[in-house]
Amino acid sequence: MKRLDLDWVVTTDVDEYIYVNLTQKEQSNQTKAVPVLQKFLATVDDYENIGALQMSSIFFGRNILVEPENTTYPLLIDFVWRKKKNYLTRQKLIYNPRNAKSVGVHFLWNGGYIKKATSELYMHHYKNSHSGVFDPKTLKPCTSEIPILKDSNLVDKY
Repeated sequence: MKRLDLDWVVTTDVDEYIYVNLTQKEQSNQTKAVPVLQKFLATVDDYENIGALQMSSIFFGRNILVEPENTTYPLLIDFVWRKKKNYLTRQKLIYNPRNAKSVGVHFLWNGGYIKKATSELYMHHYKNSHSGVFDPKTLKPCTSEIPILKDSNLVDKY
């Protein structure tokens, strides 16, 4: 990664979308010339020592209690239901290739330290969205005992 002279490297899957949680003031100052993620990454403190930024995943899916089983959407981001309380159990990293020496999809084994970015930066994860909101604790869709809510932040942007 170093020889390509990259600033950051991310290892997301096709069903994962990075979401930057902007304040209203930041949103009003947003221009299309510089992408939100690029602007966010340019402000990271201690870049010289960081090996990776850690993003927690929030799982999204179909509301199996109110939407018919054959509900389909043209885009993954159209699934707008998630657990009311997210335990942020699964993480992905954005690597700093100038420091990261040994990496995996979910791990940094060697090279710098991992900086958590839980409130500003996280991942929308659409694992088996058509089956319902995925619960990483049970590895199954959420049932009626687990409260879910509608969160259309990402789809509203597009």
